[in-house]
Amino acid sequence: YKTLLSAAAITAGMAFGSLTAQPATAQNFAEGLEDLQEMVLVVERLTEQSESCGLQRTVLADTVRDETQDTGLVLTEAGPTLYLNINTAVVGEVCVSAVEMSVHYFTQVPHPTRAAGAIAQVVLWDDAFIASSELDGHGPYLADLVQEMARDFVDDWREANPRLLLINDG
Repeated sequence: YKTLLSAAAITAGMAFGSLTAQPATAQNFAEGLEDLQEMVLVVERLTEQSESCGLQRTVLADTVRDETQDTGLVLTEAGPTLYLNINTAVVGEVCVSAVEMSVHYFTQVPHPTRAAGAIAQVVLWDDAFIASSELDGHGPYLADLVQEMARDFVDDWREANPRLLLINDG
């Protein structure tokens, strides 16, 4: 029994210790973003653990806003949602964060057992990663990674909307 626990602890420690920014399988491509001109930015509230690792909701929101600024994509109070969610765990002096950014909306769809239909979440774009770093540098490190993620989204949006880019540049 002790051997099993020790082996499990070593395996978990090796997996945990090897964590750096690792891209997850993502649905980050231009298809589905066509003619998308407005969206709502939502940065989910951070947990106490996220805040203890130096993450700041306003900094993360400003990072995403800065990347979408001057693109022709307008952040408004209505439309699909550009959603950023971060969950963080602190282990000793190490912070580990799971980050997901997605663009989605909700719509009514037919349902075989409900006459009124059902509500479905339609995901237009999604990307995620897990990153770990020392507690004292985690906030800036994660902000940089979120900035890269937002750039990837903007690149995919631009690829899907070359006509909108021409209209907005003119």
